Amino acid sequence: MNQNVNSNTDWANFRWNSNNLLFALGKARNMQGRLIGKMETLGFEHREEALLKTLTLDILKSAEIEREILNPEQLKLSIAKRLGIKISNEYISDTEVDNIVEIILDATQQNDKPLNAQTLFKWHTALFPSAERGMNKIVVCDWRSEKTNYKEVVSIEPEGKIIHFTTPDPTKLNNEMNTFFDWFNSDNSLDPLLKAGIAHLWLLTVQPFDKGNGVIAHIISNMILSKADECSQKYYSLSSQFCIKKNEYFNILEKTKKDGLDITEWLIWFLNCLIAAYNAAFIDNKNMMSNLM
Repeated sequence: MNQNVNSNTDWANFRWNSNNLLFALGKARNMQGRLIGKMETLGFEHREEALLKTLTLDILKSAEIEREILNPEQLKLSIAKRLGIKISNEYISDTEVDNIVEIILDATQQNDKPLNAQTLFKWHTALFPSAERGMNKIVVCDWRSEKTNYKEVVSIEPEGKIIHFTTPDPTKLNNEMNTFFDWFNSDNSLDPLLKAGIAHLWLLTVQPFDKGNGVIAHIISNMILSKADECSQKYYSLSSQFCIKKNEYFNILEKTKKDGLDITEWLIWFLNCLIAAYNAAFIDNKNMMSNLM
């Protein structure tokens, strides 16, 4: 079916084959438990160092997917200041960087709070304090403008602009997002790893904002994952795996939105990225411990 999934009036009722997810979900859950258990055996200073490194990498890569380049050192210092981690370098405040850090930590450290439009508007306003990017002003603290009619999701490649999919009519966004919030806040029957993948796909299908939808989707995924970890500290970077597999990421999103309501393939891909993120964290922490010996 070569059309956008959101053109189906029943589009948000996603389907998947649970049997086909069993292997990837089981492996992801196993890796998640092993990583959390490993981190709990480490000393406070090591966990603090790992947390600072992971958050810096995750935010950098999340922004990079959206073609936003942040200063790594400035980001690291901002995170350290926000977490109360002592660091030798002097930090000169940057509003944009500080805001991104505040949003990420707000979402992961208060992951049991209901999600609503006001929260997303607050995050979006913080992401774009000047309300403009490049030559074009963008709408903040509201859903994308009706003037845009629909939004094309594109990537810029050497061969030119590639249109991956188009989004719902802006006049439908209030209803679309209310449906999302109802699902997010009430459906506790799903395994949270699957819920994180579905929420990510859902936000990127609706594309509620003029800009910044990718970052918001990553934040919401991390919010669910931190709740699943039963830990506000994050020691793995899903965004870095998305960035490593950026072409696959856009391709699977595009394919899913054109293939109808079955999202099994997307969920398997998402779970495999989680597994890779857990594994990378294991390797990184093993190397870090070796350097301390």
